[in-house]
Amino acid sequence: MKKLHNLLVILPFFLILGWFTYQSMTLPDQEISEVENRELMQMPELEEDVEITSGAIQKYTGEITEYVVDQFPNRDEFLKFYSQLEMAQRKIFLRNVYLADSEWLMTHIYEVPNEQWGWLTSVIRQAKEKVDIPFVYAVLPQKNDLLHQIENGLIDNNNSFKNKAQLLEQLGTLEDVTTIDVSEYMLENFDLEERKNFYFKTDFHWNPYGAFVAARHISASMVEQGILETDASLEDFWWKDYSERYLFQGDLNRRFSNLFSMEEMIPYYEYDTPEDLSYYVMLGATQSVPRETVVGSGLVDPEATEIDYNNLATMNRGYYRIINENPKVDQCILILKDSLENPMTDYFSSIYREVNIVDPRYYKEPRDFYGLLEYRDVDLVLMMFHQNNCSAELREFLKGTQEPAAGV
Repeated sequence: MKKLHNLLVILPFFLILGWFTYQSMTLPDQEISEVENRELMQMPELEEDVEITSGAIQKYTGEITEYVVDQFPNRDEFLKFYSQLEMAQRKIFLRNVYLADSEWLMTHIYEVPNEQWGWLTSVIRQAKEKVDIPFVYAVLPQKNDLLHQIENGLIDNNNSFKNKAQLLEQLGTLEDVTTIDVSEYMLENFDLEERKNFYFKTDFHWNPYGAFVAARHISASMVEQGILETDASLEDFWWKDYSERYLFQGDLNRRFSNLFSMEEMIPYYEYDTPEDLSYYVMLGATQSVPRETVVGSGLVDPEATEIDYNNLATMNRGYYRIINENPKVDQCILILKDSLENPMTDYFSSIYREVNIVDPRYYKEPRDFYGLLEYRDVDLVLMMFHQNNCSAELREFLKGTQEPAAGV
């Protein structure tokens, strides 16, 4: 009887183990995880002519471990089940994400060491000393910064506050760089219910309405500072809510296997005369591309039922350029940005004769920062990064490898 009992305990274990082993051996390796929105580890290969050392062995075994974890059979389904278990316990913080008011998803923010902000501002100072054009740094708010009050202080936003304070302190040492604190403007001029309208509930980013409000404040501030002659008006754009046509695929909702509602407000704005705008996706390109190649690529498929932040606005291209045939200001601007800028493109395109946009994370054009300024005859550099993004890529891009030409 005791042997039968032991067999009944052990047999299911070996059956489950055998099933997972069979699945691992027969199922093809997955390249990406839709839930985590990232590439998965593939089977590592032993490199030829590599000296066998303890370090090499440790590196290889670590890669094997990562591969086994990433390629675990039915990984996404298990992650979804795990999320459901945590939500059933009414947790506010799960999988490194805050679940606020049962529908608002916000990521945890980590503190940036102050010396890193110092390194960034030091590079900005060195770049500004070499070129005689205005530099503007717009500090963009992250979602947590404007909406942490939803859970009455239970969402920890202290690191974000510290990061912004450290960044503003460092930027304050740059006498020739104009700083615009967008977060402060939004907090002082809009209450919590109004600020909720600026963001997607299940995404890391703000929606085009929030981005538009930020862009208007940035341009108005530049007019006030005498950096810009005039800005855009509401009459320059048309608006539409696409929530009746599309479900919204939030990047944080994807992480939770879409356990949260995909029915969200999807505000969208477009320059009223888009025929004035021409788009170019390479630095030396003379042939323009259709608007949807750069802006609103997700809006052109009549069969599509879902849309996400990237294909509603612009993708995170390393470089693109917009020419306006009827600009308000006859100037060329260079925008250095992270993904929060994406829905702002139409706003700044409506103002300037030429807008060059660089995402330093993905920039692969042949000319460096100084070469780009000279090649496109840039009149203004506008940096737009959220307050927790101490971008190492921006720092490296601003260092450049070429000396600027005289007068640039």
